[in-house]
Amino acid sequence: MPIIADSLSVAAASTSPNDLVGKPGYLITKPSAISLFAVTDDTVSGEVQATLMIDNEQVYPNGPVPASPGTGQGPRDPEDNLLRNEAAAVGQVLSLTFTNKNATTAQNVRYRVDITPLS
Repeated sequence: MPIIADSLSVAAASTSPNDLVGKPGYLITKPSAISLFAVTDDTVSGEVQATLMIDNEQVYPNGPVPASPGTGQGPRDPEDNLLRNEAAAVGQVLSLTFTNKNATTAQNVRYRVDITPLS
């Protein structure tokens, strides 16, 4: 099962570019189930939103990202699961962006995308 795991800092009042571009698993090569886990170091849950797209379909549109249990911790399964087992077909492309609604402070985000082949 391919797993894409990374972290990024999202500037205040901005949206990150697609953080999956060029990473192994970004292009679906086998029919798969996609799961998304994410946390932010911010103590206020929901100041960061995630959008996961499979091709042009928003499967997790502007959903809240929970605060981590502690700085630098997570994401955990199942506590920080945002989306589980969304179908993706061969040739589809994954896109994951984060929006920071905090107007003054950058936010650190950690995420994991599990790609489980169905065959």
